[in-house]
Amino acid sequence: ALEYTGARWQPTGLYVSESRGHMVVNGDVDIAVRGTAVITNTYNGAGNVTPDELSSISLLGDHTKIITPFQEEAYVEGFGKFIEPYYSLASYGGTVNVNVKNGEAQNGDVYMIGNVIASKRSAGTSASDVYQDGRINVALTTKDSYWKGVVDNFSKEQAGEVNVWLQNGAK
Repeated sequence: ALEYTGARWQPTGLYVSESRGHMVVNGDVDIAVRGTAVITNTYNGAGNVTPDELSSISLLGDHTKIITPFQEEAYVEGFGKFIEPYYSLASYGGTVNVNVKNGEAQNGDVYMIGNVIASKRSAGTSASDVYQDGRINVALTTKDSYWKGVVDNFSKEQAGEVNVWLQNGAK
């Protein structure tokens, strides 16, 4: 995995960070960003909530197109050179759904270029209401659907949940 350099705070296309905040897009989506295209970043959770209840973004249109660069070399004065990762989908708490509704794959076309990342609570977190679990659901269910990228993670212990449906000749 790449060294984490702050991708959580890059320019974004769609972003939900509030506990119990939910966004549903029922139309077509076309996002190209040098940053993170779709992100749930819900830090606080009240009580014992699942990632679905915590916050979510659901893209449910007939055509979803998301393009982000994989990574590039960057330089910051006083920090030096580093590799900057970019993500098509990121969940640092909450759930991102692409062509998935109520846990079931839908029939829309999905065209995605870029990596995804999901994290889960750190066992070392002392407060019970911070650093929530992240989940990503992506359904590639049409012959024209594709995803070119990888699942990135923080570590084995902090890797969140990524679910992918691959059907009907999707790549």
